Amino acid sequence: MTDPSLSLAVIPLMKGVVYRDGNEAAWQQVRQLQAQVRDYVDVLGLQVVIDEAEGYAYLRQRPADDEEAGQLPRLVPRRSLSFHVSLLLALLRKKLAEFDAQGSDTRLMLTRAQIVEMLRVFLAETSNEARLIDQIDAHIGKAADLGFLRPVKNAEQLYEVRRILKAYIWALTPDGRNALVTGDIGSGKSTIVDAVTTLLLPAHKIAYNKAAGAETRERSLRSYVLGHYKSERNEITGGTRPIALRDATKFSVLLGVFANEGYDETITLAQVFYMKNGDVGGQPDRFYVTADSALSVSDQFAGFGADMNALRRKLRATAGVRLHDGFPEYSRDFRRRLGIESEQAMELFHQTVSMKAVGNLTDFVREHMLEPFDAAGAVADIIAHFEDLTKAHEAVQRDQAQLALLSPLLKELDAHDAVDEELRTLADQRDALPYYFADIKAYLLDVSLTSLAKQRDKLAAEQGALTTVLKGLRQQETDLQVQRAGHGGNQLADIERQISDSEAVRDTRHARALAFGDLLRQAALDPVVTSEHFTDRRGQVTAAADMTKQALSDSQNALTDATVAKRDLDEQAGDVNRELLSLRSRKSNIPARDLALRQRLCAELRIGEDNLPFAGELIKVRDEEADWEGAAERLLRGFALSILVPDGHYPAVSDWIDGHHLGGKFVYYRVPSASALGPLPLPRLAAHWPPSLNSRSHRLPAGWTASSPGGLMSTASNPWRSSAEPTRRSRNPGRSRGTAATTRRTTGAGSATGATTSSAGPTSARSTRWWPALRSSSATSRRPPM
Repeated sequence: MTDPSLSLAVIPLMKGVVYRDGNEAAWQQVRQLQAQVRDYVDVLGLQVVIDEAEGYAYLRQRPADDEEAGQLPRLVPRRSLSFHVSLLLALLRKKLAEFDAQGSDTRLMLTRAQIVEMLRVFLAETSNEARLIDQIDAHIGKAADLGFLRPVKNAEQLYEVRRILKAYIWALTPDGRNALVTGDIGSGKSTIVDAVTTLLLPAHKIAYNKAAGAETRERSLRSYVLGHYKSERNEITGGTRPIALRDATKFSVLLGVFANEGYDETITLAQVFYMKNGDVGGQPDRFYVTADSALSVSDQFAGFGADMNALRRKLRATAGVRLHDGFPEYSRDFRRRLGIESEQAMELFHQTVSMKAVGNLTDFVREHMLEPFDAAGAVADIIAHFEDLTKAHEAVQRDQAQLALLSPLLKELDAHDAVDEELRTLADQRDALPYYFADIKAYLLDVSLTSLAKQRDKLAAEQGALTTVLKGLRQQETDLQVQRAGHGGNQLADIERQISDSEAVRDTRHARALAFGDLLRQAALDPVVTSEHFTDRRGQVTAAADMTKQALSDSQNALTDATVAKRDLDEQAGDVNRELLSLRSRKSNIPARDLALRQRLCAELRIGEDNLPFAGELIKVRDEEADWEGAAERLLRGFALSILVPDGHYPAVSDWIDGHHLGGKFVYYRVPSASALGPLPLPRLAAHWPPSLNSRSHRLPAGWTASSPGGLMSTASNPWRSSAEPTRRSRNPGRSRGTAATTRRTTGAGSATGATTSSAGPTSARSTRWWPALRSSSATSRRPPM
């Protein structure tokens, strides 16, 4: 080889992969001398591969013919990769495909943490986390030694995924087109077919590894789930046993994503396989998943261990994901979403996906591509329904005759429809008129706005010109002022200002003098002519102001006193008015306070008010002696406000009065029982008693009766004593009374009961002029509880 340029192209290829971004000179030499390089390396049994799109070139061993087999040594050695390194390379290839789909950059950079997290999803869980990380680091180092990862300089734990990975780890991307899968034995072609059939066909129809022509029992679903990848021979027994990548505590996921770019739809089908209860010998259980979006194993199915319930809960919580426990509902769901209407299509797919040879094409098409059809049965049905066809023919002829008869009507209907359509068109045009005129109006407004805009621009230009002129005039004014100042104009301006200020002060003082003169005339004072007059008037005004202030203060004090007096009189008037209103509503002159107190006492003791009468309620003056009514009322007021308490109620009444704070004076008398009294003697002034004391308006307390107009009988006691004095009467015409009080003296030796008074202070027994003797009573001092 004498051409040095060819040496510059071949020597780097002999050393390894030539990258465009790593060795630009060698890359250009390889591209320019492709033919010479191929001829040269072909002699050595090698092939040159140049991928200009990815920017790399490398040498690989040429497949040997039968004649060359065993004659040429291998210059490119084969390297056996472990399962975990192969898995890492496959994941990096998938990551590179996703990166290229995004199209953001040409170099894929991954950190060590990203690679570890990507790989550990597919590794068995262990309690020794540090050991697991060390193993992953060893796998990353192996991938770097093979040239698929390149550590980035000046960056800690950052790796570049080299694109040569595409040449060794291929990816099947049919993108909706037909695809031909080829490869060496054991490269995984049959595994892809088995995965697709498992995802789309029921379990009883699947024969695993059928595409490779293997026996029925060579592969099974259990071997795929557990990951049987080789067999181990037992030297003692001579038997073999499979070696699995996973144990019964792990689960496997089979997932496929189908995309329809025309309708922008993506469907994901997935099946989850797991060994129930850790049973390695049995068949795996499964459940099915369909989703309306793209799912991935690492995002939706990782991190659950053997907890299938947690995985189910997460999938159910994901939007658009549906779980199925059986294949029939799963099949109906994905066939409906993928647009596969017939199950025969799935049968045809099953037969052709791993087909090796076809014996009879006609039988194959009839059995697998055509729907089943029973010709004999169809002929029998046609013969059986011939009469129905005849009747249908006759019905058609009859309907045709009816249509012929209805043709004129149809024409009229067509004409009606045409008129109706014309009416609708006119109505639409009428409805469009507002919009039409609005459009015309908008056009006219636009024209007007354009004209106004032009006028505005014209006026703006004129304004600018006037502004310029005004600016020049103001500058001229400034110059003139400067010139006047230079000729003594400042003194003239100062004199003019002083004259203007003096005239303003003069006018103000003159106006104030006129106003002061008007005020003096209103106050009947002499006008001011000289300054001495002003001083005198000022003293007079000050003295008058002091007198006015004193008078105003006195008036305010008098107003305050009058207001207080008015408030007191209003309160007294209110009390009198309330008393008058109360007197109008009752038959006696007893004050409302005493009546309310008695009502409260009777209500709490449950005693009728008729059993506790006021003495005034039992006294009345005859109509012919009404002139004495007022005098009798004033004379008997203290006695009339006393309550007569029968002997039976006295203890309860006395205890109640002692136990309450009444807030005033309260007088009550104890009336003995009826058995202690006899008939009352006729008093000397019996003529002054009303004809009947048992009338409706003049009730007596319980135990009192009136025997006749000439005598009074009491079952309690005889409270009257004799007197030779005449009865004096006076009448108060200002009152309206229901019961009058009469002063009266009687003779007799009757006994009197004690009288007890209760007030805000201590209570005491007292004798009145009407009760001269106190029998069986004593003076007691009681203080009501506070």
